[in-house]
Amino acid sequence: MCKIKRLIVFIGSLFILTSCTDAKIVVPIQEYNELQPEVEIGEGKDEKDKKDDDRNIPEKPNQEIAVYSRTDVVGAYETALCWNESVEEDCILKPEHPRERSSTELPLSANRGEKLEIRIFPGGQELPDFAGPYKVEVTEFGLGDNDGKIINSKLVEHDITFSAPDKKGAHYYLIHIIWNEEQTKRVYYAFRTVVR
Repeated sequence: MCKIKRLIVFIGSLFILTSCTDAKIVVPIQEYNELQPEVEIGEGKDEKDKKDDDRNIPEKPNQEIAVYSRTDVVGAYETALCWNESVEEDCILKPEHPRERSSTELPLSANRGEKLEIRIFPGGQELPDFAGPYKVEVTEFGLGDNDGKIINSKLVEHDITFSAPDKKGAHYYLIHIIWNEEQTKRVYYAFRTVVR
């Protein structure tokens, strides 16, 4: 029993001595930059390709879209996709009406005229250095409308803002995200809103 008390006192003393010092443990962190692949003569990129690389266009369409109001958030779902490497590849996008699938999804609750925000999360993670899309169009459909109207929206990096309609009830939206100037990388997303 005496040996156990001594051991406890010894361990306690060590703990007190080591925790009361001003010594700091610093772990050095080194930054490693990826090396750029060497480009052989004749394999250089033209200016258009450089411009798209500077924008950091995603390699594949794995973005997640979330729509926010002041009190609610919902995810938008993909309805049509074109992710070609060149304009020579044929891509005909015909998204379904957002009412087709969004009637079974949870709606975004919003007040009349409230500012709504669409956020793009590349690969499920919000990255501050991720470039936003080249262009975004938001199309609004009323409850019984078969034809939508493109509404005013503001694109800043990877966030899109617009206002909820003044009319109460259900409204359906298509978000057309165009990632490059040639429009070979495009995705449609849809969601619905219930305006109170």
